[in-house]
Amino acid sequence: MDYTVPAKYDNTINRIFDPTNVQVIEDGGVHLTVKKMDNGSYTSASFGTKRQDILYGTFRANMKTTPEPGTVAAFFFFRNNTCEIDMESLSRIQNPWKTYFSVQPQIYNEDGSASTLTNDKHTLNFDPTSAFHEYRFDWTPEDITYYLDGEEANRFSQNIPSEPGRIIINHWTDGNPNFSGLPSVQDATLSIANLTVFFNSSEATGPPPCQRSTKPCSIAGILKIILFLCTVFQSLFNNIF
Repeated sequence: MDYTVPAKYDNTINRIFDPTNVQVIEDGGVHLTVKKMDNGSYTSASFGTKRQDILYGTFRANMKTTPEPGTVAAFFFFRNNTCEIDMESLSRIQNPWKTYFSVQPQIYNEDGSASTLTNDKHTLNFDPTSAFHEYRFDWTPEDITYYLDGEEANRFSQNIPSEPGRIIINHWTDGNPNFSGLPSVQDATLSIANLTVFFNSSEATGPPPCQRSTKPCSIAGILKIILFLCTVFQSLFNNIF
C-alpha cells in the first residue's frame, strides 16, 4: 500500500502507508514496520490481495505482534467501511493482551458503546509478542467464527457481510490515545510467517461448481478449489502490491 489516510481529529496524526516498510525476509515471511521519520511523522505498512472477488471462506495468518506500544496489527476482510471483518491487536494493551474481533457495520448500545453482538475485546491467554500464533476467521453467509491457535474464540451472527472484497494485513499508528495510542520512537515490527486462505469467488466462471455459488464450498470441495485456483496464492508476493 502506498497512500495516506488523513488525521481524523486534532489529537491524531496522518496514517502514512509506505511500501518500503513491507519487507520480505530471506528465511521466509514478511515484516510490517511502523517507523518514526526524521521529520517527526510516522509511516506504517500494509499489503493486500489483488483479488477483490473474495466471498466467504476461511482465512488464517500466523503472526507475532510488536511489544512496542502505540500500533495496531490488523488482519481483515475489507470491501468498504460498512462491509468489513476485523481481527485487530493493539500493542498499548498489555498484561493482559487483547485482540479485538468486530464486523462492520457495528451495533451500538444505548450508551454508545459497541455491542457484544458485533464486537469483542478478547483477552488472550498468551503473549502474542513472544511467538507466532494463528489468527483465523471463518466467514459464511450465516456467521463469522473467530479462532486463536485453532480454538474457537467467538462467533457473530449479526451484520454478516454478503458482498465480495479483499484480504488485507496492515500495521499502523495514528496516535489516537483512545485506540492505537501514542507510538514509540523505536521501530515496531509485526512479523508474519504465512497467510493461508480458502475462499469462494463472486466472479468465477469455470469449475468447480461450488465456486459459482453464493454458499460456502463443502470441505470436500476445497481440494478442487486449490487445484483450480492454485495460481491465486502459489506465491503470496505475486498477489501483493
